[in-house]
Amino acid sequence: RSLRILEEATALTSAAEDPEPWALVSINMAETIKLLIAEGETVQADAEAALREVAEADELLGFETFKGVANAGLGDIHLRRAYEIAESSGRIGIGGGEPPPPGDKEQSELDIADRHLKAALELIDPRVHGWQLGDALDQLGQVYWLAGEAEKEIEIYRKAIKVQTEYSASTLLVKSGFALGRRLA
Repeated sequence: RSLRILEEATALTSAAEDPEPWALVSINMAETIKLLIAEGETVQADAEAALREVAEADELLGFETFKGVANAGLGDIHLRRAYEIAESSGRIGIGGGEPPPPGDKEQSELDIADRHLKAALELIDPRVHGWQLGDALDQLGQVYWLAGEAEKEIEIYRKAIKVQTEYSASTLLVKSGFALGRRLA
C-alpha cells in the first residue's frame, strides 16, 4: 500500500519544479522497496535506481542533505550485497576469530558502499538528518569490519557513537556500541 501511494506521489512531483518534495518521495520509495526486498516482494534494482536518481540530481542545489541520504541508501544496498556474498561463501557466519579477507566480488561491493557512505557523510546535515548520519556511520563501520580494516572500524564506530548519542538514536547507539565492543574485545 505504501509503495502504491509513493508511486502516485512520484507522478505528482518533479525534480525541476519541486526538488525537496521530489527527493523526499524518491528516498521514501527506495526505503519502502528495500523493506520489501527483505520480504522477497520486489527487486533491488528499483530501490537503487530511485536512490541514484536523487544522488545524482542537479536540481537539488541547496538540498545536498537529500543527496547524502540517497548516497547512504546506495551504500546500504551495496553493503547488503557484500554481506550476502560473504555469507553465501561461508567467509562469515557462526564462529569466533577474524574472517579471511573478502574475495574480489565482495571487495568490489564494499568499495562501492565505502564510496557512497563517505559521500553521505560529506553531504548529510546532522541538524536536519542526525539519525541518518549516525546510520551511515554505523554502515561504514560494517564495511570496515567486512573488509578487515580494524583501525578504521574503531575510528568510525567511535564517531558513530558520538553522533548517535548527540541525536538520541538509541537503537543505533546499541548497535554501534556492540560492534565497537566486539572489535575492541
